[in-house]
Amino acid sequence: MPLPGLLAAPAHRPHPSPPRTFHYSPERLTRKESTLFVSVSAVLLLGLLVYLLWRYARLSIWHIGVCVLFGYFLATSTVGPHLGRLISAAVQYLAGLDL
Repeated sequence: MPLPGLLAAPAHRPHPSPPRTFHYSPERLTRKESTLFVSVSAVLLLGLLVYLLWRYARLSIWHIGVCVLFGYFLATSTVGPHLGRLISAAVQYLAGLDL
């Protein structure tokens, strides 16, 4: 014998919200989002540079490992945030140039 109330519909059922869309607008970017774009671009460019050096300048694998470890430890040191601000300032300066 079923217990009373188990088959009854819930009293209040919230309506599902429509999916959110993100409209890209440079004016709406926060500092954190713009920093993410710059750091991803810098990582891709530096990765391409390391690949080209490995491919055409005979950079050995252990040199690449040393560079990666140096970058990692430099980023986690106390100098890391200062370098991040310096790179952000340089990118903002270059973005403001009228070429």
